[in-house]
Order: sequence, then structure tokens, then C-alpha cells
Amino acid sequence: MFASSTIAVGDRLVSKTGDSPLIAHTPFAASLSLTGKPAMVRELGVHGFWLQLTTNGSVAKSIPFFAYGSGGSEVQPTPITWALPLVEPPHRDLVGNFNDDDLAKTLAPNGRLGRILNFGGGPLVTWIIDPELVESAAAMSRGYTFAHGKPGTGQQIATLWLAQLRGVVANSDVLALPYGDPDLITLAKGGLRKDLLKLNAEGVVRLSALLQRPVTRIAGWSNTGRLNKSTKSLIENGTVTTILLSSDSFHFLQTATNSSNLSPRASKSQLLYDSTLANQLIELTPLSVNRLAAELTMITAERPSIARAQLLLPPRLWNPNSESMQSVKSGVPVNEISLANLQSSPIASQEPVWLSKVSPLDEGELEALQKISKNLRAFASTNQIGDQTSKNEMLRSALVLSTSWRGRGFNASLYAQRAEAESARIVRQVRVVSGRYTLTTLHQKLPITIANDSNGRATVTLRFTPTTYRVLQPQPVNITLEAKSKTQVMVPIDAITSGNLILDAEVLTPRGEILGDVAQLSLSIRTVPSIANWIMEGAAIALVLGAGAQIIRRLRRRKNTGRDALQMKLTPP
Repeated sequence: MFASSTIAVGDRLVSKTGDSPLIAHTPFAASLSLTGKPAMVRELGVHGFWLQLTTNGSVAKSIPFFAYGSGGSEVQPTPITWALPLVEPPHRDLVGNFNDDDLAKTLAPNGRLGRILNFGGGPLVTWIIDPELVESAAAMSRGYTFAHGKPGTGQQIATLWLAQLRGVVANSDVLALPYGDPDLITLAKGGLRKDLLKLNAEGVVRLSALLQRPVTRIAGWSNTGRLNKSTKSLIENGTVTTILLSSDSFHFLQTATNSSNLSPRASKSQLLYDSTLANQLIELTPLSVNRLAAELTMITAERPSIARAQLLLPPRLWNPNSESMQSVKSGVPVNEISLANLQSSPIASQEPVWLSKVSPLDEGELEALQKISKNLRAFASTNQIGDQTSKNEMLRSALVLSTSWRGRGFNASLYAQRAEAESARIVRQVRVVSGRYTLTTLHQKLPITIANDSNGRATVTLRFTPTTYRVLQPQPVNITLEAKSKTQVMVPIDAITSGNLILDAEVLTPRGEILGDVAQLSLSIRTVPSIANWIMEGAAIALVLGAGAQIIRRLRRRKNTGRDALQMKLTPP
């Protein structure tokens, strides 16, 4: 679009007056008069210019910009559909407590998510929403405190943002991401198809309730818009209704410029967005808006008589500035359409989806999720009815693999470590209280205390293992514990011999899995078993009998000695 040989076509800008410096937030506006053909900016087409900016004798800075014209009534405007993502990295932990107050700043009118709602648009805009984000905003709107007891500051902000969101999406298309927006590439690597099905199903239910309107469509959106073989299979075999794909995922058999005919879409479940246009939306500045408008105009100019619909999809964590949607569309030959019309519109012939080499999240996050899931499933099995708290924790464990962690390796690792530690704390909620016990009889029942700190009933089995053979192996004890309770269980103990020993106490789930840590009970055996009593009694009797016999022998010996002496006296010499 830039000529190989250029000449100056504009006037020299007058110098800025005043002493205040030029800063990004208060730009200096100036106009440029073109001396070329007047029709150049009215006819359908795009013309490129270099603006050379020199300040105080510095080296000139060349800035490209474009002039574009939308043409006349004979031009078919390019149909466009805006799809705006509402996604945010997790701000709550595994059990739903807030880790920080950053979400309040993001939801504020001048925050990132506040600006997205204020970006503009109407019922033709499609919203791509993570249900967990809206759930967190709802939790914030009810009031919240942090672990140290300090109250949060975002209750009113969250309430206003939620109300605005419900109004904005009331008549628009909404696509629900899986709950927590997990990274699809990593889910596929871990073979977590069942987990994705649960996240999809629970996500649409919760988002419908939070938005107070039905949401039935589920979006599958990888971090790059491209898929590998396992991720493609994961999405196609799941409950995803709409797949968001980058134009880099396809090889078009004919370019839009030289194809006079368009073909029906291979699949209405696939939504294709142009990666070049998406890149211009990463940071909306006057120059990027100018470039985006020029790109859209060029799409129209390539085939003025053929309308080729485009999906405009910003990046996941889009951070728009004050540029409104109207400024992006101003003077551009485009026509906004609904998502349904976009899906039914034809596109250039294309081959099947290209399979790309895409990388999952760090291996540590996947390993952490596996440990967390193991702990949570084990604890959930203790409640036969099913506890909502356990279900929420299982659902929120997917936040360890949130797509928003990409590029935030340290934060991802820290969140995973905390979630793993929290899952370990959860399984330790049902535990045997350690203690010291003394046995004073042969057969004695020990009063062992077991605590349940969870909010639900728990059915468990207590298993005891002595560390020596001083006592016999106690029988397992099956028990159901009420929520927030401590229960004393009388456990029969049979001693064999006296002495000290440690009795290991384990809490088992109904499936035989060990919950938490092994408690150690210290036993001191002071009683003597009956067999030892028999031996000691026999020895005592033998001792008494032996002593009696000794006394009798001595008495007889003494008697015999006296009789002999008397005879000697009576016998004459």
C-alpha cells in the first residue's frame, strides 16, 4: 500500500504552543491537509502515508498511517461480528475465599473489565464469558473478607458491574467458556475429557443463573486459536457447541482476492477469526485503530461485490483504552451482523483444520491438579448424599489450569501450591485426636476421640495398627460423624503383656483410601494377664509350701535332738 517512490503531500504542522509537555494521556491533536486528488479519500481504497515527526531538532520519527475511503452505494460492506471476551485470572482460592482485592480494581468503570462493558455495541455483540468470573463478582457483591479478617473494598463496585453486565447481555448472544476457562491443550494432554464435560455442564448452569437469562452455547477456545490432534479430539468429543479458531488454523484453497465465489462453511460450529485483525485489537491506540480500519477497508476493496463476513475477536485478557467501538468503525465500509448471520454466511474454500504444534502449561500445574483431585475425590466419598461444598471445591480445582496463567508462570505455580496445600487441609478435616492412654485391666475399652471439622456428614472407618505385639490387632470401627462435631468411640483393646507401645490410628474412606495423616496413640500397659497370675500364684504357693516343709523339718530335727540328749542323761555311766 506504500508507493516505492514518495513525495511530500502534506503541510508542515504548526508547532504546539504553551509550556505543558506532551504526554500520552493528553495527546496533541493536529490536522494534515492533503494536496493530492480529493477523490483519493472518498473512493473505495486504502492509501498509506508516512508521518515524519521531529521535535526540537531530533531525528525525524516516521509513523505510518492510512487514508481510506468507503466508496459508493455499489460497494458491498464487509459484515462484521464483534465477540468480546470477559475473562480474568483467578482471584479466589480453592474454597472460594478471595486472595486479594485486585478484582475490585478490574471491575471498576476505569478498570479493564469495566472498560470492556463500556466499549460500546448493542444486541449484535457476542459475549464470551467465563462463568467463574461472574461468580466471583457475585460473591464480591455480597460482601467479603480476607483470611486475616480485613474486609474487602469492592462490594459496591461488583454490584454495579453485575447490574451493567446483565443489562448489556440481556438481548445478545452469549457463549459460556468452561468453568474457570481451563487450558484446553493441557486438559487434552492430561486426558481430562470427563473433567471438561463437568466444567462445561456446570458452567452454563451457573452462568444462566448469574446472568438471569438462559445460556446454552459452550465455547471451545485454545490460547492461540489453534489445535493439536489431542485437543481437536477433546473438543469434538465433548459438549462444546462453538469452536473459536484462528485463521492460522486453515489453509485456504483460494485467496479472497482471486476467488469470485464463496463456499458454505464446513461446520457452523466453527467460528473463524482473522488473526491479523485480532492483532490490531491487542492494544487500541489511534494508530492501531487506523490500521484496523484500513485492514477492514482493504477486505472490502479486494472484492467490492462480495461480502465476506469477519469475526472480530480481541485477545483473552483484552485491555481496551478509551477508544470506543464507534471510533473503530467510523468511515469504514462495514455492516454489523449477528452471530447467527455470521455462522450462516459463506467463506472462501478451505481445507480441514491444520493441526499445529502447541504447548501445554507447565508440567507442575498438571501434577498439582492430579494431587488435588485425588484428595478432593477421597474426601467427597465420605459423604454419601453429596456435599455442595465438595462439589464446588472439585469444580474450582480446574482453576489451577486456567488459560489466563499463560505468561504468568510464577503466579500459576504459587496458585497451584496453595491449592494443593488447601486440598491437603480439607482431607485432614476428619481426624483422630492423638492422646495418651493407660490400660489397667486385661480387656479395656479406650475412649478415642474423632473430629469432623467439615460442613457435611462423613462416613468413615477407623483402622488401628499396633507397633508391637503387646496388644492384639483391634477390629476396625465404622462410624458416621455429624458436621462440625467431635465424637468419642470406645475401642476394645486386648493386651498380651505389659509395657509401652504406639497404636497407629488411620481414617479410611468407604473406598478404603486413607484420609489425612496417621494419628499416633500412646499406650501404657500396667496390667498383668491371667496366665502370668497363675504362674505367680503357683510360684507363691510352692514357695509357701517349701517354707512350711522347711519349718517342719527343722522342728523334727530339733525334737529328735532333744530326745537323744535326754537318753544320754538317763543312761548310767
